[in-house]
Amino acid sequence: GKNRSSYVPLQTLKDANDSVTTVLTPHNSSNHCIYTSSVDGVVRCYDVRKGLVTCWDLDNPVIGLALSPSSNDENQNLLAASCLDGTIRLLDNSDSASSSELSSELSSSSSCCLLKTYQGRHKAGQYALDCAISTDDKYVMTGSEDGSCVWYDIMTAKHVQSLEGHSQPTCAIATTTTTTSTNGNNNNDRFTNEITVTASYDGQGIVWGTKSIAPE
Repeated sequence: GKNRSSYVPLQTLKDANDSVTTVLTPHNSSNHCIYTSSVDGVVRCYDVRKGLVTCWDLDNPVIGLALSPSSNDENQNLLAASCLDGTIRLLDNSDSASSSELSSELSSSSSCCLLKTYQGRHKAGQYALDCAISTDDKYVMTGSEDGSCVWYDIMTAKHVQSLEGHSQPTCAIATTTTTTSTNGNNNNDRFTNEITVTASYDGQGIVWGTKSIAPE
């Protein structure tokens, strides 16, 4: 038969006591961590290079997890955790709440460094809803069971806007930015476009875009 690459398990992460809902890896090659969330209410950070696992016990099922685009900077270590109680919790990833050797089971989890909470304008409790942090670190976004995508100001926790377009709960969110020019290479006419993509249990994905003038 034809030769093909064979994948084998390099390591099995067995610390979760319930379903794992999210797995994240940073884009920065110098960050050797794997982040997971679980229905057991714990967010875990596995540092593969150091052989350590750090956990944050949120005492509520975690159904979504987002890593700040700026988390590649050691001074910006933000995680947004979407919980089944309808609260988004912003965590300081630089605070090692509870650590143990990666190869051993965690006997307990300590409280995390909780920076902010976001709630009140999105509906949750029945479905797994994703969350995200905008590329400029200004907003926390979350899916909602009413079919909208709700934006909160990351600093004030106030509701900013809701993107309404789905007929079923919004379950997944992705965000990125593009920069375009309306006049060739003229930097004075450059625009940034924040692109947000939402997906829903209604079987549809929607691409949203908002243009703003790029800073000089």
